Amino acid sequence: MQEYKIGMSVSFGRPNGEQTIGKIVKVNPKKLKIEQTEVRGSRKTHAVGTVWTVPKDPRFVTILEEGSTPTKKPKTAKTFTLAQIREAVDIITGDDGHKSKQVLEVLKAGLV
Repeated sequence: MQEYKIGMSVSFGRPNGEQTIGKIVKVNPKKLKIEQTEVRGSRKTHAVGTVWTVPKDPRFVTILEEGSTPTKKPKTAKTFTLAQIREAVDIITGDDGHKSKQVLEVLKAGLV
């Protein structure tokens, strides 16, 4: 088991979830209290200074060396072909005629 100490910079979060940087403020036998030092969350944000109770387990907590940051998986944008966009517009508008062409023009204008 790793040696956790008050004041250490750590990265914490679920193994396949969002990782957040924080510092240890309390060490208990089975859990750590970690104060986050950056904003966390994409749907519901948690302010800097929020204190989290985290299991004392290397799967959930990684000790950071001075000046390092955890690696985050970059979000990749999904790209669509013009044919896929046309098909989606036809499905949304419910016809193959005039409305879908207008919507397609608006979409193209916004994408370019």
